[in-house]
Amino acid sequence: MKRESSFGKQFLLTLADNKYWFELSIARKQAAAGQDARFIVLARDISERKRMEVSVQESERQFRALQRTRRKHRLYDCNAARFI
Repeated sequence: MKRESSFGKQFLLTLADNKYWFELSIARKQAAAGQDARFIVLARDISERKRMEVSVQESERQFRALQRTRRKHRLYDCNAARFI
């Protein structure tokens, strides 16, 4: 049996109220002799995942900035009553 493959592509749809991300995958299905080619098409909303990716990237950017600042200054942990 021949293994088929699918190819996914992400699309951004910008509307007046928000931005929406979709992933579209299309896979060709093997057809029997004499039949027309058939395809399986899947579309899914990945907007929440994209928002989370942006949030993680921003958090990492802030953490790196804090690490650069920490090298220049010492931070004091009030709960532990010590410098960190």
